[in-house]
Amino acid sequence: VIVPCNIVKEYYEYVSCICGFDDMITIININETLYINNKQLLDSYYKDFIHQLVSVPVYHCVNAFAVVITFANDIKICYSGDCRPNNNLTRLGLHCDLLIHEATFD
Repeated sequence: VIVPCNIVKEYYEYVSCICGFDDMITIININETLYINNKQLLDSYYKDFIHQLVSVPVYHCVNAFAVVITFANDIKICYSGDCRPNNNLTRLGLHCDLLIHEATFD
């Protein structure tokens, strides 16, 4: 689970403990990956699976982030919500294999 703030983190910790999933879920605070390849954080959990995880603040609501994940097999996925255009996200997500841009129309 990749989360942007402590409130969500506490919720996931509570739910995972109640449901008995606490040993199956790893919480990664997305703020610790901002603009950098936090190799120490990734190596401690997913060194054989994830090569790079970069979070990008986006223009949407408070604590809104997009994520670019490059896997060990060089597959690159870019995920964002229905945010405004963002040059940093465009640069970091360039040449991704899969772009997921969630949008909800009411």
